[in-house]
Amino acid sequence: MRTSLLPTALLAIGFAIAPAVCFAQQPPASPNDQLAAIAGTVLSANTGEPLKKAHVDLSRNGPEGDDPNKQPFSATTDVAGHFSIDKIPAGSYSLEVSRANYLPSHYGQDKPDKPGATLSLAAGQKITDLLFRLNRMGIITGRVRDEDGDPLRGAFVVSMVHRTVAGKPKIEQSASGRTNDLGEYRIVDLMPGRYSIVATPAGVRSAGRSYGQREEYVPVYYSGTTDSERASTLEVKSGDELTGIDFVFTPKPPTHTYKVRGHVLSTLTEFPEANIMVLLFPRGKEASSFVADRKQDSADTKTGNFEIKDVAPGEYIATALSFAGGETRTTSQNVDVISADVDGVSLVFTQGIDIPVRVSFEGKSAASTVNFTVSLLRDEKENTFAFGSSR
Repeated sequence: MRTSLLPTALLAIGFAIAPAVCFAQQPPASPNDQLAAIAGTVLSANTGEPLKKAHVDLSRNGPEGDDPNKQPFSATTDVAGHFSIDKIPAGSYSLEVSRANYLPSHYGQDKPDKPGATLSLAAGQKITDLLFRLNRMGIITGRVRDEDGDPLRGAFVVSMVHRTVAGKPKIEQSASGRTNDLGEYRIVDLMPGRYSIVATPAGVRSAGRSYGQREEYVPVYYSGTTDSERASTLEVKSGDELTGIDFVFTPKPPTHTYKVRGHVLSTLTEFPEANIMVLLFPRGKEASSFVADRKQDSADTKTGNFEIKDVAPGEYIATALSFAGGETRTTSQNVDVISADVDGVSLVFTQGIDIPVRVSFEGKSAASTVNFTVSLLRDEKENTFAFGSSR
């Protein structure tokens, strides 16, 4: 009887090939292999030293990034200023680095006042050489004394930053501070720019005496003037600490002051109870928005009546601001204070008009654009406020 060896040989060959085929097969890709990762270093732009405890936040752009329940990817730098974030899904992101006492910086941002760029991450991409240089914010310090050289405690010191808005100069309140028992103040977190400084004696005490409404000091601007038009300015650069910015208060000269009374009205068919603020600015100074130059009162929400006290003779603009129903409205009127109280000032809110605005960005879809603001400014010298809608 003859026995065929062919089936047995084929079977043996099959067993010999099978392990080889099994070993040649690649294992399935891990989901983590499709996730991106970033790493980098944060340094001080002023000293070049690594910054520890800087916060790095990576936020998803687009509709997913608008979900309030989704937390951004984040990390904190170590002693060497190093950070890393892994397990990042592919997509486009905004990357921000921040630290106390420093200006925040965004990925792709060339200068502090310029916008950042989008960080696009592909599946499995690894970026390990990101570098951020943070600029330290400025500081202004000094002391406030009375006419006898005694320190004034609780004085309010405000920095006012000079900007250009729509091609016009504007002065806006920035950071502030109060004096301690030694009359010392410290204003921190100042962005680079040009500043005016004013010290206001609200609620101060000196040598055991309290200065209230009857006996007040005159607000003082740097350097030593009581007139905001003559105030000197300070140039603050990144990392600057300007010391010795001192103030000396002198008693307010005896002048007779008056009251400005009136009411707020509306021609609107529906005018809900609102928080209405009435501000009084000296004409010609309203654009500067110096806190010490203005007086204010809240109008009664039922009657609309208001009363502004302690007004010196002069030419003013009275402006009413209404905050109600998610909208802000404003109306103004000239007021002259001569030698008596002023009664019957009428500030009337009227129906405004809606102006549709369409904003387009070259090469970008509406869904990919960042938040922006559209503002409408009056071309009037008296205009104090500007409002806009943001998206």
